[in-house]
Amino acid sequence: MELVNTSGTLITTALLSGTGTGPMALFSTPVSSGPYPQLTAPRGITVDAKGDVYVTESTGDDIDKFGPGFAETQYRTEGGGGGTAIDGAGNLFLGLPAANVIDELRAGKTSPFDIASIPSPDNNLQVDSLGNLFVTSSADNSLYEIPLSLYEIPPTTTLSNAVMIFAGGTAVTGGTTGRIVATAIDAADNLYLADYDNNRIYKLAAGTSTPVTIIDDQVNLNGPQGLAIDAAGTLYVTCASGAPVRYAYTAGAYSAGQPMPTAFGQYGAAIGGDGTLYFIDGNSITKNVRTSTTVNFASTVVGSASPDSPQAVSLENDGNAPLTFGVPSSGGNPIITGDFSIGNGSTCPQLTSASGTYTLATGASCTDLISFIAPTTGNFGGTLVTTDDTLNVPGSTQTASLNGTDTLPPPVILVPVLGTTSVTPAAVLLGASQSITIATTVTYSGSQPTGVLTFTFNGIGYTATCTTAGSPETCSATVPAATIAALSASSYPVTAALAADSTYSAATGSNGAFAVNAAVGIPSVTQTATVTIATGGTLGAINVLTQGAANKDFQYVAGGTCTTGILYNPTDTCTVLYTFSATRPGQRPWRG
Repeated sequence: MELVNTSGTLITTALLSGTGTGPMALFSTPVSSGPYPQLTAPRGITVDAKGDVYVTESTGDDIDKFGPGFAETQYRTEGGGGGTAIDGAGNLFLGLPAANVIDELRAGKTSPFDIASIPSPDNNLQVDSLGNLFVTSSADNSLYEIPLSLYEIPPTTTLSNAVMIFAGGTAVTGGTTGRIVATAIDAADNLYLADYDNNRIYKLAAGTSTPVTIIDDQVNLNGPQGLAIDAAGTLYVTCASGAPVRYAYTAGAYSAGQPMPTAFGQYGAAIGGDGTLYFIDGNSITKNVRTSTTVNFASTVVGSASPDSPQAVSLENDGNAPLTFGVPSSGGNPIITGDFSIGNGSTCPQLTSASGTYTLATGASCTDLISFIAPTTGNFGGTLVTTDDTLNVPGSTQTASLNGTDTLPPPVILVPVLGTTSVTPAAVLLGASQSITIATTVTYSGSQPTGVLTFTFNGIGYTATCTTAGSPETCSATVPAATIAALSASSYPVTAALAADSTYSAATGSNGAFAVNAAVGIPSVTQTATVTIATGGTLGAINVLTQGAANKDFQYVAGGTCTTGILYNPTDTCTVLYTFSATRPGQRPWRG
């Protein structure tokens, strides 16, 4: 806040602070944009409320300000820029390691001035809600505070305005602090500190001087040296090598480190008010916009899902209040257009007018699994639109752009040829304990079929094993002896079928046959005959005859459902049990 006199001269200022409460839906996968101009060894970065980005360069005398359209404004310093921060009045603070001082660039001015002496200030500065300035020193690994009251009026004779909060080597979980080269501050004025040497993140609660370890990650952190925090408490860390790492804060704890899909990020990190992420990346800036996203699907053939389907489109709530998904009056939420579909494995809600409300907790995320199927040749576009109450505005929408294409020719599906199915041996005697082998050949052009070849025998399928020597292949399966021994005397057809794959259509082989014959004098297992009553009446007797003779080759066995003394009507059915024991070689007809 500023008060000016009637002549327009500033007579006093006061810092105002407040914390907004509300949900904010952002896409988890950012869209990198630019280009920012090439810089010279950038180190510190901060973003103001208007979205202007300020960057310091360690090997020059420049402070670079990038406004809309990446328009650049430069200010001059004493040289060797390090960290940077901005307060509620728009005043910019700069750490100058080469000069061992902290400079302030007042809002609307072009020349900075010294406000404090700090040995080798590092790449991050932070201002709390009261206007107090915090900075770390790489010379003594200590954290300093410069109270607002000591720098609000520029000093003229001394620069001893910094107060040490804790000294280097302070005891923490697992040992002592190493080099604290990055800081961040949340809405409650808690400080977060990145320990370069020990790959840890500490939290220094507001008003305290003892840091507490909150993240100890020896896998994903490799020299953390840039740190930023959003309204949901999610931490973003850049490292000396590797991608930036994200730590979501849910249920009072930080999640396992998640490397972000940004190729590289080091030194400074910052978050704009709209959730846009900024990383110092080599000699440039990576800007990750998360208010929209684009998903590109790999080329596919007509009527087939793309090989990279499904792809995940994830939304997260980076606000500090639950996010509510809108219940539509008709249709659905989300709405997907084009030749794209949402899979059943999605964790985001698929709402209709009959649905109840669905909320996403602060810091939580959900995922829609999207697939693309090309209807014809060409390029295809669509959208995935989710409606929620981002920034407490019901009816807010988040839009993901979807792109797919069909540039591949349709596949040529060949038909393999199956040879005559054979059975070895071709026949066995009734009750014999002997396995059989079923075999066929497969002839094809090109690559080897991957479909499963199955023999069907007596209603049971047997998976074949095929040689891999190329076309023609021999495929065979074995029917175990116990299965053969339980069969009755008869002839059994055998078929072979090859399942389709991406190269070959399904194919069916010609029939083979297998016979079970009865040996003279050896009775079969009990068989069942189903009979249909031709003329109604009460059943008086059951006779099993062989060419008119009772109990010869075919013999009656009690236990069937046909029962004497029962009245049967025409077309009624019942069963008779019998055994077969040949009295001489040859076919033996029966009659009952």
